[in-house]
Formats: sequence, C-alpha cells, structure tokens
Amino acid sequence: MIARRLTEFTIYLAQRPGELAGLLEAIDAAGVDVAGLSVTEYNERGLVRLVGEPEESLRRVME
Repeated sequence: MIARRLTEFTIYLAQRPGELAGLLEAIDAAGVDVAGLSVTEYNERGLVRLVGEPEESLRRVME
C-alpha cells in the first residue's frame, strides 16, 4: 500500500435547500474524484469538508 498525502478543503454553506447539491454538481463538473466527504452544522451554517483529486480542480471549485 502506497501512502498518499491529500489536502482537506473546508467550506461553509448557507442553510438553504440545494446548496450542497450545487457544490457537489460543480465538483462533478470539474472532474474531481471525491475520496472523503463530511457534512455537519456549525453556527447555523453547513460545514462541508472534502478530500478529492485532482487537488487543483477541487481547489478551484472551493474558491
């Protein structure tokens, strides 16, 4: 098994229907393969943490 170092990205989303779906659609359109996803609520906002490749494509979506 080869160990790889991946970057975790964090984004806050408004608590509105479709916000997470929109983010995931943008990630899919950018060709990112999501390796890990965590979603929780923090300070009345959605907190999303993602790990995926290619990292640069994911970084552009998250910006």
